[in-house]
Amino acid sequence: MIQKIEMGRGARRRVFKKSARQLLYSDWITQILAFILVGAVYAGLLQFGNVLGALFMYLTGNDNVYRIVLASYITFALILTVPLFYGLVIFEVKAIQGERPRISDIFDVFSDFGNVMFSYTVFLHVFLRAVVFLVPAAALWIFTDFYYYEGIFGFGFSFMGLDCIYFILKLCVLVLFYLVITVVADKMTGVYISVIREDVDVRDCFFVANVCMKHDKGEMLSVILSFAPLFALSMMTAGFLFVMYTLPYMLITLLVFAKYYYDRQQYASDKLKKLLFSEDANADLNSGNGIDFNTVFGTDTDKNNNEE
Repeated sequence: MIQKIEMGRGARRRVFKKSARQLLYSDWITQILAFILVGAVYAGLLQFGNVLGALFMYLTGNDNVYRIVLASYITFALILTVPLFYGLVIFEVKAIQGERPRISDIFDVFSDFGNVMFSYTVFLHVFLRAVVFLVPAAALWIFTDFYYYEGIFGFGFSFMGLDCIYFILKLCVLVLFYLVITVVADKMTGVYISVIREDVDVRDCFFVANVCMKHDKGEMLSVILSFAPLFALSMMTAGFLFVMYTLPYMLITLLVFAKYYYDRQQYASDKLKKLLFSEDANADLNSGNGIDFNTVFGTDTDKNNNEE
C-alpha cells in the first residue's frame, strides 16, 4: 500500500517515479514483452491499412482515396485494440499492487463480452475529454504530411536546407498529441478505479476520481511534462526506446499516482463530506452524481485501515 506521504509535489514526483522504475526493473522482460505484444498487434493492423489504402489507390488511381482509407483505418484499428490497451492497464495495476503480472492478463478482458464493453465504456470517458486536442492534432497531421509536404499549397520557407514551416507544423502536431497524453494522464485515476472496482459504474469511478484529485489537478500535468525530455529522446530512436522503456515507465508512474490518490481515504472522505453537505449537494445528487461512496471505498478502506 502507498502510505500517505506528506511532501511537496516535486519530492512526491521524484519518489513515485523512482518507485515506478523499481517496479519496471523488477520484471523488465515481462513488461517489455507485454508492450511489444500490444504494439505488434496495433502495428500489424496499421500495416494492413497501408496495404488496403494502396490497393484502393491502385484501383481508383486517386491519391486522396489512399489518404481517406488510411485515416479511416487508423481510427478503426485504434477502436479495435481498445480492449487490449485496457488489458495492458490491468496488467500494470497488478504490478503496482504487488502481484506478479502475466502476459495472459492482457487477454482476460476477452473472457467475457461484458468486460469488452466495459473497456469501451472506460475508453469513451477518456476519449470524450481528449477529443478537443485529438481532432486538431489529427487534422494538422493530415495537412502536414499529405498536403503541405507535397507542395500542393505552394508556400514555404527554407533556412539552410531546412523547411521551417514544415518543422513548425510537425512541432505543433507533436505538442497537440502530447496534450492528448496529458488529458489521458489526468483521467488515469478514474481508469485505475474502474479496474480495481468493476462492480462500480464507470461514470461514478470518474466522478470519485475527480473529487479525490480536486486539489491536485495540475499534478498530472507536471508529471507528464517531466517526461518530455525522455519523450523527445525516444522519438530519435525510431520508437525503439518507447517500447523498451518510455511507455512502460510512463504508464506505471501514472498508475502509481492513481493508486496514491485512491488510497488517501481520509483526504477523499473529507472532500466528499464537504461536497455532499455543501450548498450544491442537492444539485449534485439530482444530476446523478449522488452515489454511495461506501460502495466505492468500503472494502479497500477497511483493508487499508487494518494495514495501518
